[in-house]
This record gives sequence, structure tokens and C-alpha cells, in this order.
Amino acid sequence: MIKENLKNITLNIEKLAKAYASNHKVELLAVSKYTDMDSIKEAFACGQVRFGENKIQDLRLKALKLPSAKWHMIGHLQTNKINAMLELHSEVGLELFESLDSLKLARLLQKHLESKNETLNCLLQVNSAKEESKSGFLEEELLEAYELITRECKNLNVLGLMCIGAHVSDTSVIEKSFKITKDLFDKIGGLSVLSMGMSSDYELAIANGSSLVRIGSAIFKN
Repeated sequence: MIKENLKNITLNIEKLAKAYASNHKVELLAVSKYTDMDSIKEAFACGQVRFGENKIQDLRLKALKLPSAKWHMIGHLQTNKINAMLELHSEVGLELFESLDSLKLARLLQKHLESKNETLNCLLQVNSAKEESKSGFLEEELLEAYELITRECKNLNVLGLMCIGAHVSDTSVIEKSFKITKDLFDKIGGLSVLSMGMSSDYELAIANGSSLVRIGSAIFKN
């Protein structure tokens, strides 16, 4: 079932990406946070190489069992978990930390990375829906935060932006949150990764320029 799900989703992503722009490419991140290692290894055997976890302890357990995969941290990182994440990064090399959501966290990461003489690829999380339940920079904060982080935190490689679509049933509201993030992405310019869209809204996200979609249940469902 995983093989069939992956095939269908991959084909749909390719179709949607081509519809958005002829040379647009969208990568698939398999969100494996509710999935066991056997299912992850099955997806990996089918050619899926990127996996995402939202808790450091789970990310560590899974990444060390499958270090040849490309691993993303996609959840909010508590400051007391910084050492654990960077130790794992030293061991297996995280491809991307997708949820850099505050200046405080950026500065603490910089301090630790500088002491280890290491760098970390990351995305700035945008709370474009302005929902209290979500972390991240508000639309009006993002550009200044980007300038500060790229100037002060030289060991953080900011590759792009990430957002979670508005948690509502109205697709026009969800689309608005994606459009806000894409506009910020374009205003900054020179970024390479725009991570938007999950199982329920990835088609809408791609239609608004997403280059990385985070899909879990649609891949690993029975």
C-alpha cells in the first residue's frame, strides 16, 4: 500500500508542479512521526529518501537506524533540546531544520553551532495565518527577522521559508496563508526552499508555489 500511495502522490505532485510552471520542481518529505521503522524502511526501499519528525527523541531513534535517509526536523524546537538536535546533526547530518521560529532560538543555535564549528541548514517558519496555536514569525516581522538572522547568525544557512496552512475548512483562507508566505519568499529573493502543504492541502500549496510538501497520512495510511 505504501508503494502505491507514494506512486500516486509523486505523479500528482509532478502534474501539479508542471501546471504551476514548466520548470517548477517540488520535493516530497514523508512525515513519519506516527510511523514505525518497518514502514519507513518500506518507503525508503520504494525510493523515498526524505523523512520528517517533529520530536527530537523520535528523530534520533529513527535517524540512527536509517542514517542513509535525509532527515528533517519539522517541529517546534524547545531550547533545552538544542544540544540533542545538534549532537544528532553531528552524527548523521540533518538535511534541514524546517522550523526556526524565533530570534531567540536563532541566536542560541548560532552560539552552539559556532562553538562546534558547524553549520545548519534551516527554514524560517512563518505564522502567516496568525493563529495563536502556531509558532513562527508574523508576516510583518519576517523580513526584519531574516535580515537580523542572516547578519548575526553566520552558522545558520537560511535556505527558505516554511508555513503551516490555516487550520480552517475554507480553502480561500488556507490559500491566503500560502500566498502571504510566497510573497515574502519572493520579496527576499535568492531563497531555494518554500515548504508549504500537508496531506490535506498540498495541492493548493503547490498551486501557490510550494517547492517542498510535507505528507504523512496520505503515504502511510492503510
